[in-house]
Amino acid sequence: MGTFRRKGTILTTTQAQTMLDNGFGIDVKMSTPLGTLYNKNGLWQNGSGQVEQSLVYFLPQNMELVVLANSPICSPAQFFRDVVTNIYLSNIKS
Repeated sequence: MGTFRRKGTILTTTQAQTMLDNGFGIDVKMSTPLGTLYNKNGLWQNGSGQVEQSLVYFLPQNMELVVLANSPICSPAQFFRDVVTNIYLSNIKS
């Protein structure tokens, strides 16, 4: 993810940023006090209650975050992206 976004060997850094800004492959683009956050989530589940969830973040300040979980999050179940995004937002220090 860092190579895609900043190294310029897959695409130029301008092309990569343009793709993010245009929402290519991204579900959420959100302004935060530190800059723009880009997110893509994934979910797989079956009728037996098995769940796999994934989150990919391109964060401000040249950081990336990937979170994988092989179970429901919280009880009652909450939307995984909301839980992780709220943790990130509530821990931003000015």
